[in-house]
Amino acid sequence: MKCARIKPFVFLSTLWLTLLIVAPQAEAADVIYNFANVFSGGTPSGPAPWLTADFSDAGANTVLLTITANLTGGQFATETDFNVDPAKIAGLSYIQSTGVLATLFAPSEDAYKADGDGKYDIEIDFPTSGTRFTGSDVATFTFTGSGITAGSFDFLSSPDGGPGPFHAAAHIQGIPGGGEDSSWISESAVPEPVFYQLGGMLALGTLGIMRIRRKNP
Repeated sequence: MKCARIKPFVFLSTLWLTLLIVAPQAEAADVIYNFANVFSGGTPSGPAPWLTADFSDAGANTVLLTITANLTGGQFATETDFNVDPAKIAGLSYIQSTGVLATLFAPSEDAYKADGDGKYDIEIDFPTSGTRFTGSDVATFTFTGSGITAGSFDFLSSPDGGPGPFHAAAHIQGIPGGGEDSSWISESAVPEPVFYQLGGMLALGTLGIMRIRRKNP
């Protein structure tokens, strides 16, 4: 019995249409960093990610950053660092909306360094004493600037020796158990943009069609 042939034109047309529809949506999606990689110091206790940072569109020229802790055993976050599109730094500003009161540093290209990693454009510091950013705390920050979207924060730090570069970094202190009592962490492996993932699917689909045609001349 012969297998039904797949019409290459129909398959490829459908997949390319999917690419055209999904790729623009990917640009508007949240930019989420799960801090699960230790690049200096000890390893925080408890399950990773120990922090999560979510950049989401909140209207024209406005982006909301939500930082969520997942820290146990008295551990606390004291610093978070992020990057932004160099073309969007001029005029970029932000305020804290909710959460443990943080110290906000003005956005400035390559102005802030995270331990031995590269240089970042934005630094947000939480208290080292008193009311700390710990447990399952959540803090939100509102960024405003001409033409910014969540994707404007999908940039790597500038290399400056040591590990990295990374999209984001954070400092965790109060690690229990002795030894290194602090840790510098970054986002885990960065997924490829959806457009390129679908491009890979297209290539695999084309290869599959070629194999089917060879088996069923």
